[in-house]
This record gives sequence, structure tokens and C-alpha cells, in this order.
Amino acid sequence: MMYLKSALGRTRHLLTAATSAIAVLSSASMAFSQSGQTQALTIADVFVPTSNWALSSEDAFALVRSGCMETLVATSFDLELKPGLATAWRQIEPTVWEFDIRSGVKFQNGEDLNAAAVANALNQLLKAEVPARSFRSDQIKSIDATSASVLRITTNVEDAMFPFSVATPFTGILAPSAFGENGAIDITGTCTGPYEIVEVDGLSSLRMKRNEGYWGKKPAIEEVNLLFIPDANVRATMIRSGQVDLAKELPLTALAQLEATSGITTVMTPLLRTSALIFNNEKEPLSNSVVREAISLVVDPVIISEVVFDGKYPPAVGPFGPSTPWASPGAQPKTVDVEKAKELLAGAGIQPGSVSLEVIAINERPHFRDVAAILQQQLQEIGIDLKIRTSDWAALESEVLAGRYDMMLMSRGYVFEFADPLGYFRFDFTCDGSFNVAQYCNPNFDKIVEQAAATGDTEQRIQLYRELSDELLDNTVHHFLVHESTIDAYRSDLVNYQVDRLQLQYLNPDMKYE
Repeated sequence: MMYLKSALGRTRHLLTAATSAIAVLSSASMAFSQSGQTQALTIADVFVPTSNWALSSEDAFALVRSGCMETLVATSFDLELKPGLATAWRQIEPTVWEFDIRSGVKFQNGEDLNAAAVANALNQLLKAEVPARSFRSDQIKSIDATSASVLRITTNVEDAMFPFSVATPFTGILAPSAFGENGAIDITGTCTGPYEIVEVDGLSSLRMKRNEGYWGKKPAIEEVNLLFIPDANVRATMIRSGQVDLAKELPLTALAQLEATSGITTVMTPLLRTSALIFNNEKEPLSNSVVREAISLVVDPVIISEVVFDGKYPPAVGPFGPSTPWASPGAQPKTVDVEKAKELLAGAGIQPGSVSLEVIAINERPHFRDVAAILQQQLQEIGIDLKIRTSDWAALESEVLAGRYDMMLMSRGYVFEFADPLGYFRFDFTCDGSFNVAQYCNPNFDKIVEQAAATGDTEQRIQLYRELSDELLDNTVHHFLVHESTIDAYRSDLVNYQVDRLQLQYLNPDMKYE
């Protein structure tokens, strides 16, 4: 372990030095300046929008985080559903829901928000060539405005959790004029939120101004600049050097230096998110659960927690953190057993040195390179050669979803789109799941997911989630590594900043400078 810490330390030092140089050289083009007494906020965010603002893509998250786009149902910082552009909703039949559209609301370009406009936006989403994970045509039978103020959505199957589906960024509502030919989306002036987008700088940034006609509480911050900076070390350098006012998802390696920097406040918040080693369950030899089990018996979450994350991210006990209601009581990290792993491989007819695999570490999570280096060393103990590939997620997504990979390291929120794990199980693990990167398919698993979806009783649903979690662990669909926290840093004179554990809300109306 001493060797690992020393080697990883040298890697981190070189990486930080290189990215700091990049940040200094490019700062003039990255940041916007503040002028006069204007309350302006510049944020360094993680993921780069690459899909021309298609709402079925991850780009939708940037539109929500920017304060521009809103959904019918919102989620509070306490993970409770609350009214958004809909003031109320009700299930009038097992597969039919109605939503009362908020009156008196206008899109930023002056168009009226009404049930017809909402129906148009959601029907446009159903036409997407690449469907949204949580709102697809195979789930939705029809969307209609029954009056100027009432929207009716009919689903294909009973879904007691359906309001969560219209609380995701994918179901954000844009004005009818936002939708052009061939799927083109115009995001300037077509939102309803507290901030209006006034400038889009390619894949680099969004610039917003306060929406003076906003239907809700007027925010104190007048201008917001959202910069897309995928390198965590660059984001850390930018907040330390004063190029940005708030930096999201910073690396643990930068924590000590950030805490020592005058005028900066850092906050570490446990997330509803787990890092895992993802197996391609369809590709040989990983299609054999025995091989996946053998690998999981030598990849030690405790070592990864201590060496890469300084013990600040606890070893994973499964998909859910132990403090969540969905985790199985008494769950513990998997125990390492190298000899048993060797026996399993021998029983599967796999000889030492006969298997070579590749693991992908995405650049947006720089610590994954260190994790991959540990995996490489640990798998050598059972005669598996491991190659490491690094890449940006945008360049990988279609390849991974198509199953053209062996293993990858992934950070995945289990309430990332839903404030409930149902979406996680449905999107990531069902046979037709739209984010089933594991290529896992078990019809019995799917039946339990749909049973949970139709269950309104919270305690019954929790028991079903535990059953699903145990199924993933018993079949080693993933090997769960650590339960994550996030590190944000911001100017100390910025007050009332709150961290959203769903990582959807960066702004709130009470944020301001003192």
C-alpha cells in the first residue's frame, strides 16, 4: 500500500501541475468579468453539452442547473416533490394522470404557458431519435391538453411513481417556438425560469441574465455565467485564482490547498451516488458471472477508499449508501479472497495469463485513473492482464451503450433523475433500460421493478428495492467501490449557497454577495 500511495502521489502532482498551466493559459477565454455593483456569479461546472440542447440528452441538465428551464414537478433540497409549472397533480385512473398548469406564467419571450404548450414540449420529447431515459414513447401512450389549464398524460402501464418522471430535466418545458426543423432547439428566451439565456458560446459557456418577469421569487443574483470545464483540477485552479466564484465537484487531491486559500469556503457533502466497476455482462468472458465474481473478490473497495480517497469516501456496501433507507440492514463491503478467486477462474476453465481486459476511466473523474491503476495491480494477482483507456464521456457514450467495451469505472447517482431509486433500477438494469450500460437482462428482475413502480406504499417499495439490490450483488452485475461525496468551493462572501444532493439545483433566490 505504501508503494501505491507513493506512485499515485507522483501521478497527482504531475496532473495538477499540467492542468494548472492549462488553466492559467486559457483563463482569458474562460471567464466573464463582473462590472460595477452588479451581482454576478460565474460557475465552473463539470459536463460539456454536446447534443445541440436536445432535451432527451444530458444537455437538459445544464438548462436546469442554469436556472433557465423548469419542469412540471420540482424536487426540494430535502428530496420531496413540490409544485413547479404544475400546481397540483392526481391519478384519476391507474394509467391516467392530470396536472394543473400554473396560471399567469409566460415564457421569457412573452409566449403564454398553458396546457397546450406543455403538451407540445413533452410530445416533442417523445419524438426524439435517441429517447430520454425517463420519458419515452414506449412508456407514454398519450399527452393531451384537456383544457387551457389541465394536462392529461396516459401511461402504458400503471405507475404510482409517475410524478417523478416529470420532475427530471429531460421533461423541462420550452416554448413552442423553441422547436425548429430536424430537431433543432432554440434555448434563448424560450424558458420560464428565473434566468434567461442571452448568449451561448459553443461548448464553452452559457451567459444568463435575471428574468425580471419571473413568476416566482426574484433571485438576488442578476447575472450568471455557467462555464463547462470537464477537468476537475482546472476547476480547482480557477476557484483558487479567482477566475470563478463557485466551482463544482472538485477533486479530493485539491481539498487541502482549497481549505488553505483565503477567501474561499469549501464544503463536502455526501451524495446519493456510488462509484462502481461496471462489467459488460454480455461480452465474454465477463458474460460468465463466475468470472465477474472472481474479479470482485480481488478488487478491494477498502484499499481504494483509503489510497485514492483518503478514507473520505467509505467503501461501498452495495448500490446504496448504508445510511439510506434502501440499503439492506447490516450490509458490509465485500471481503477480499484471492485464493477463492483463483479457484473460481480455474473452475471456469480460465488459465492464468489467458485473459486480457480493458477498463475505461473517464477524464471527467480524474481519480478514476488512480482507481484503474490499483485494479491493474490487483488483477495481476489472479493472472488477468488489464489495460487502461482514458477518454471523455462524450466520446464514449454511444460506444458504451452499444456494449462495445469490457469494463469501465462509473460514478452513478441512484436518485440522479428520480428522487427515488426506481429510475435507477429501471434505466440501468432492466432488459430495455435506456442506460443499461451493463447489458444486463433478467426478466424476473424486470417484473420486480414494475411491481415497485405500481406500489404506492413506501415500506413495501423499500423491501422491493432491497430485493433488487441483493439481485445485483448476487449476480455481480457491478462491483460497487465507494459511496461518494462532492466537494464544492465558493467565494466566502457568497452567502446562502446550498448543495443539492441531486446536483440539479446550483442556484437559489437567496444567494447573494455580502
